[in-house]
Formats: sequence, structure tokens, C-alpha cells
Amino acid sequence: MEKQIRHEFRYEDLVLTDQGWMESRKCFQGPAILRGFRPFTLTGVDIAPLWQVLGIPEPGVDDLIDVLKEISGTGAAPDADRERVMLEALRRLRDVISSDDKPMPPGLQSRLRSLPLWTTAGWVKGKGRSVFAVADSKVERALTDRLPLWKPGGNVQQFTALLGRLHVTLLDVAGAKVTYETGGVDGVRSAALDQPADASLTEDFRRGVAALQDLLVRDEPETAEAFTGWTWLAGLEVRLLPGLRIRLDPGGTYEPIELPVDAQIDRGRHTLFLRSHTALTTKTGAGAAIASHFAEERSRVGHSWRDVWEERLVEAGAGTALTSAGQRDREERQRLAEELRQRAQLAPALPMPNGKSTAHRGTGTGATVSAGPIGIVPLPRTGSTPAPAPGSPGPGNQTGPQHAPTARPLVDAAAFDVLPGKVTRLGTPSTPGSAPARTPGTAGPSPRRLGTPLPQPRPGGAPSPAPQPGFTARLRRRPQGGARHPGAPPDPERAECRAGRPAGRVGHGRRRIRLDRALLRDQGPRACCPGRADPDAFGVRTGLV
Repeated sequence: MEKQIRHEFRYEDLVLTDQGWMESRKCFQGPAILRGFRPFTLTGVDIAPLWQVLGIPEPGVDDLIDVLKEISGTGAAPDADRERVMLEALRRLRDVISSDDKPMPPGLQSRLRSLPLWTTAGWVKGKGRSVFAVADSKVERALTDRLPLWKPGGNVQQFTALLGRLHVTLLDVAGAKVTYETGGVDGVRSAALDQPADASLTEDFRRGVAALQDLLVRDEPETAEAFTGWTWLAGLEVRLLPGLRIRLDPGGTYEPIELPVDAQIDRGRHTLFLRSHTALTTKTGAGAAIASHFAEERSRVGHSWRDVWEERLVEAGAGTALTSAGQRDREERQRLAEELRQRAQLAPALPMPNGKSTAHRGTGTGATVSAGPIGIVPLPRTGSTPAPAPGSPGPGNQTGPQHAPTARPLVDAAAFDVLPGKVTRLGTPSTPGSAPARTPGTAGPSPRRLGTPLPQPRPGGAPSPAPQPGFTARLRRRPQGGARHPGAPPDPERAECRAGRPAGRVGHGRRRIRLDRALLRDQGPRACCPGRADPDAFGVRTGLV
């Protein structure tokens, strides 16, 4: 059905527009921003669905550019109707370009760069054109005869998003250099810019800033929230400078221009310069200087500054000014950032092992660690450190002066390759009748240290390699029945160690093990003498059980 309706309306003049009956493909819907240049349908909620079915579009970017070129085609200054269409077309062009996230096609960029613009010097066309823009109306009037200033039909501040696309240069009045009539800013004459501040004017200005912030927070919350420099603005000093002027540098082939102004803020000197005392309370004076630092609604800010003084809001709001929630959040973040910066500067530096230094966290002063070569062997593991006796102070409650740990001597690895001439037994020799009894519930020291595990017996009962003079251990396997519990009499056939005796035949179910010299070197005499170690652990580790 919709397809049939579109087909019937497409080739018949069945759509009523502001220019008469038209075909659906030759007209536009929506606000008639191009009235007189393009036909527009009637508007209304009840008829809008029909225009959607017929596919009647709104003006696109190409349509807007075509109309702007038609307006400039005559070469004459636009009259009121043409100026209105030009202004509405530029606003629509700004909205469409700002809302489109896709990259702009090169062809459209070229059309925008060469778009004819109406300026104080007439229509300027071509890609190499030079066009400037000024947001301050007083400065614009002063520059009318000196530069081609863009005149879109309204304040150029609303077209900030189009300036780069149209290759229009915005003159920064807020950042202009401050000078005066008698000369430049060089040499001794610059001392006039650094004269002492006027205490009375400074105090009045700060009370005016507080009243302005209070007024905007109450009546223009968006404008007050968008401006983030209230603290900076209230901290400015005020100086009188008769003959105050500013210097603008357009660049290119244009020479710097000096203009007289009533007030100007110099960020470098943190000062508001006034041409006279009366300039403090006027819109064109301090009001314009303050408004130039706002991103939006500069005209309203200037008017609000004038209202603060004309309606005596300075005296009425002598108390604390009303601030927005966003302003309080920003001040709190700035306060915390400053506190962290000061703490970081006060914290002492700790030298690191690599010679670098780092700062303590917080403001506490920690002990200083000397930076030098690290040659101390790490302390033994917790498992190998004997527990402190009851009542003795532990590591956390030590009393008295503490001494640094003493470096343990390091032994060359080549010393372990030298074989000992004999085996020295430590303590009382172990005999079958004098084996020390263990207390139930306690385990003796493990016979195995960190190192290579003991070799496992060969599967299949393969014959052992030929014995060599060295150290041979004869062991009797534990009979089936589990481990001997503590306190039982020692087994007379437990183990037998013989040093320097060749290995002979072993019968009656016994096994013969050849202990490697490296194993003997790592494990010591206890590895081959289970009578002096835990027999259960020995049997499990050697694989004999």
C-alpha cells in the first residue's frame, strides 16, 4: 500500500507547499528555513506521517550550500529576508555537521572551504580567501575598516563549530597583549604595566565577582556550571592604566593592530587593567573583559555584570556567594591534589638497592636504608629455624638494641668436589643395644636435605655395576608388618655400615646398594646409616620398602 501511494504522488502535483502544488520529490518538510528558495510542505503532527510515507526529506548539507551560493550570486548585500535565510541555513549546517560522527567526505570539505561568505569587505569567495571573526561587538566595530570580518547575521560565537570547516580565523581578544597609547611594552615604559594594584578597586571587583557567581547560579545555572575559573577570577588584582590598548596579530600579510579598550585581563600579570574607575561597573568595560573568558553566553554574562552594579546586588549579597555543586566538587579535587603534592614533597626518599631512591608513602619518616652492594646471604627458611624457647622474646617483641645480621661466609663450589680422606662420626656410635629411644609424638630430623633424590632400584633385578673401593651399605629389608613404633627394641639386622670394604655377596633376601660418591657427599654418613636416622623415612626414600 505504501509503495503504491508513493508511486501515485511521485509523478503528480498532489503535495501542497508554500509555493503551490508540487511533486513529492521536489519539496522539503520541516521548518521552512529556506523559504523563498525551496518549497516546503505544510507542518503539523497529523500530517507528518504522510510525509514520512512519501519520503519527503528535510534540507541536507548540499541543499544548504546551494542556497548560500544562490544568495551570494547577486554580489549585493543581502536584504533582511536573504540575511534571515543565510542565518538559518548556517545554523542548520552547523547542527548537521556537529551531529555527524562520520568523517567528512573530501568533496564536501572542498565545497565548504570555497563557500562564499558575507564580510565587512563584501562577498569573499574562493579557497584562498582570508576571513576573520571577532566575538566582541565593540572590537568588531573598531576593526570594520581594517580586516574582512565575517558577518553571518548574528554573533559569530554561535558558529564556533564551523570556523575551522569554513577556514575562518577567530581573533583571540581575551589573549590579546596589553599595551598603552604612549608606546609599546619594551624597555622602561613597561614599568607602567607593573605598577602597584589599587586596593579599593580590587576589593570592589572581588565583591562583584561573588555577586555575579551568585546571580548566574540562581538564574543561569548552565552558564555558571560551564565556567570553571571562578577562583582564578576572584583572585585577580585591579590596576588603573590610562590610555589602555590591546594589540591583535591577525597574521599572514596583515600587520599587528592596536585598539583602545575600557578593560582587559592580563593572565600573565594576573591583573585586570581598567582605563578608568567607571569601567569597573559597565558592560563594555569589565563586563566585556570577564565575558571574553566564558565559552558560551558571553552577551548574557556582560549584561549580568552590569545588573550586579545597577541593581546593587553587591551590597545585597555581601555574605557567602551561592556556588554550584560542580564548582564545589572541582574545588575539593583541587584541594586534595594540592595536599597530595605537598605530602609528596615533604616525604623523605628511601635509597633502593640499585642506587635509586623512592619516597615514603604518607608524611611519616621511616628509617633510612643505606644503599650499597648486597652481599648478605639470605637467612635460612622458617622450617629449618628452631623455635624460640618458651618465655623468650620473639621477633615481634624483642627488647634492647638490635644488631644487623652478620654475613655468612660463602664456600666455593669446587670445595665440594674434593673427596674426604675418612668418614668422621659425630656423637656416640650407634649400637644395636644402645639406640636412642624417641619420645612418642616427636619426629627426628629428616635424613634428607635439599638436593638430588636418591636413585630408585632398577626394575627386573638387573645386576649392579662392578663394585669399586669406596663406601658400601648393606641393608636388610623391613619385614612385612608396618613401621616399628617408637620405644620398640631396635632390630639387630637393621643396617650395617662398612667403610673401605669391597662389596661381597648378599643373600637371604637382602639387597645390595651402591651409594654414589655424589650421594655420599650430599647426604653424609646418615644416608647410609639408618640406625642414626629415621628408618621409616630412609626406607621410603631409597625405595627399599
